[in-house]
Amino acid sequence: MLHGTSKIVVISRTIPVQTRIFAARKGIGKNIVTEINQALLKLDKNISEHAKILYRGEIGGFQKARDEDYNSIRVLMGAGK
Repeated sequence: MLHGTSKIVVISRTIPVQTRIFAARKGIGKNIVTEINQALLKLDKNISEHAKILYRGEIGGFQKARDEDYNSIRVLMGAGK
């Protein structure tokens, strides 16, 4: 245990939030975004080659998200929608 950490008390917790977010900049063709999305969503941590990719990125996997899925983060930042 780190010195003095026994005195730390958790007084509150936030909702779990995503820590790895991938977004495309304006101007990138929809076909490129679609291809990249499909490739990332196909990564399976139970397939050895895929697991290596995910491990190197410290990522457990990908799931499709919508803009409104991040409203809770906006609220935490004080920029609620």
